[in-house]
Amino acid sequence: MRIRDAQVEALRGVRETHFVEELVVHLHTHFPDEVKDLSGDSLRQELREGLTRARGYGLASGELQTRFVGLAALFGWAFDQDEPWVAEALSDTTFEPDERMNRVETRFQRRLETSARNAKARMAFGIEV
Repeated sequence: MRIRDAQVEALRGVRETHFVEELVVHLHTHFPDEVKDLSGDSLRQELREGLTRARGYGLASGELQTRFVGLAALFGWAFDQDEPWVAEALSDTTFEPDERMNRVETRFQRRLETSARNAKARMAFGIEV
């Protein structure tokens, strides 16, 4: 039995569609506020574009791609294009893909922690934002 290239592509497309649907559920479960204003079609389009960019950085596993689109939901769908350091970190092939993702996530986590500390300090001093 011989499988033709067109058949392989069709199977790849089916797999991609299923993965996007899994990501829709994942984002609605873990990031409901971030995706509530997107229609289903808009969210799926953002996910497809995000997956393409994630793969371009060598993030081949479903886990790494899921983490990438999670960051996109939190920090903007084009977060890797809006902040040059992200693309640079994700493109740094001196590190394995999981380490590159860890570094990006750590930096965003620090940003969130700093923002929370600053907000708490502003409240303590009665400063409105």
